[in-house]
Amino acid sequence: MLNGFSHLILIGYLSAHIIDDDNTFILDSEGAPQIMRYSHFDQHFKLGLKLVLMCEAEGLPRPQIRWYKNGAELNQASHFQITEKHISLVRVRSRVEFDPTTLSDRGTYTCMASNLHGSQLKSIKANAEL
Repeated sequence: MLNGFSHLILIGYLSAHIIDDDNTFILDSEGAPQIMRYSHFDQHFKLGLKLVLMCEAEGLPRPQIRWYKNGAELNQASHFQITEKHISLVRVRSRVEFDPTTLSDRGTYTCMASNLHGSQLKSIKANAEL
């Protein structure tokens, strides 16, 4: 019940959610994703050690995150792993973990968050410390 009334009228592209047993009410408007947090633009890594790149985005519907290296989409490989965690109904976090790093891991990585309303990109440059 909201403010003593048992009805709620929504107009436009809105989504209402009641979360958990405490009846927390969340009202979200649909829209293009926004990248909220991501790894610093310049990442320096030591060869043979671990490197983790992170990207967190929100939107409604919840966005999908894809990773690109120098413009080509990343697919799982033996020395790196892409993981994704749904943080909430509207937020997702994705990580690319390289372990161990090699010289071939140098490059510009792009995180792209997208849903049916649009997309947003953030780029991260990874350089090896020799």
